[in-house]
Amino acid sequence: HLPALLHPAPRKALIIGLASGCTLGALELHPQIQQIDCVEIEPEMKRVTDFFRHVNHDCLKDPRVRLVFDDARNFIRVTKECYDIITSEPSNPWIAGVANLFTKEYFVHCREHLTANGLFCQWFPIYNLAPWDLQCIVGTFRDVFPHCSLWLFPDLLSDAYLVGTLSPQRVDLGRVASGWNNPLVAADLKAAQLRDPWDFASGYLMGEDKLAALSQA
Repeated sequence: HLPALLHPAPRKALIIGLASGCTLGALELHPQIQQIDCVEIEPEMKRVTDFFRHVNHDCLKDPRVRLVFDDARNFIRVTKECYDIITSEPSNPWIAGVANLFTKEYFVHCREHLTANGLFCQWFPIYNLAPWDLQCIVGTFRDVFPHCSLWLFPDLLSDAYLVGTLSPQRVDLGRVASGWNNPLVAADLKAAQLRDPWDFASGYLMGEDKLAALSQA
């Protein structure tokens, strides 16, 4: 929900990584999104999502979804599409091959496929991550997205989110609050202990200045 609530008017979204389908199902609850492409490298994950229908809202049934089985690096290099939202959720960066989705080259390709007001959201785990690895990820991200912020929510302190944009960021709480007008979105957020926009805003950990200091520490 993070990028969908931050973007003023998302219409097209790209998700890197299907996994359990929960992120895909969350974006589907935002009716203003008209197209959702999801890239997954492992075809068997399509079958796996069936076991999570109780939490992913049976995400593959939504007609707005186009599921593509491909390596995300290949897809993002050759696609002609540009997106309002790109959410990248590969597996943990210490797993063989996954680090390729935390490189400067990959981030650059994603930036090239954002719309003018586009927003790139990168999930990454904090657990089992050495401080210098965290600094490396943040520094690499900042090289491509100098306008960025780091989010960390109290209910899931093991997972962090970097949000990068092409222009300076401003969190519009009015826009965020409108998400709670949708009862399906509100219920999903409540399950993550985000009861209102103020709970959501509490996830904002630091902006570009502090991230610059963190990456250079």
